[in-house]
Amino acid sequence: MKRLALALLLLSSPAWAQPDTRPEVLATEDAYNLAVGQAVKLNFPVVYDRIDLTTDSVVQAKPLTDKTMTLQGLAEGEAIMTLFAGSKEIYSARVIVGAERGHTVKIYDGKSPDYAGFYCTDSACGRRDKELNGSREVSSVTTIAGGVSRTVTYGK
Repeated sequence: MKRLALALLLLSSPAWAQPDTRPEVLATEDAYNLAVGQAVKLNFPVVYDRIDLTTDSVVQAKPLTDKTMTLQGLAEGEAIMTLFAGSKEIYSARVIVGAERGHTVKIYDGKSPDYAGFYCTDSACGRRDKELNGSREVSSVTTIAGGVSRTVTYGK
């Protein structure tokens, strides 16, 4: 009986179980969207003493004081910025740098669910974003910088 109890104890022991060695994916809740060349100034409510970036080629972080910094977009891409106070992580965020400032505009013809997608700023709509298009091709786009007029002509 003692042998049976010892065998059951050894078989149920956690020493026989393989530990889970997969890392946990830590999500960052905040994200900053910048354009190449655009800068933003951040003021934190706590003191930090170290800034880590996953890459220095996408974004540049410059500390101004122990609570203030600037971020500047250098090239298209994404980086994770992490702030530390001593060895303790106090803040983490994604920094996404795009080619230029602006937003995506989808233009529908009203007859079908197809659309043409454009990258627009406050003053004009520029290049057509090929990943944001339905099945119709756009043959021309007319914009007036600083104005309201925007004309889109669909090809046949």
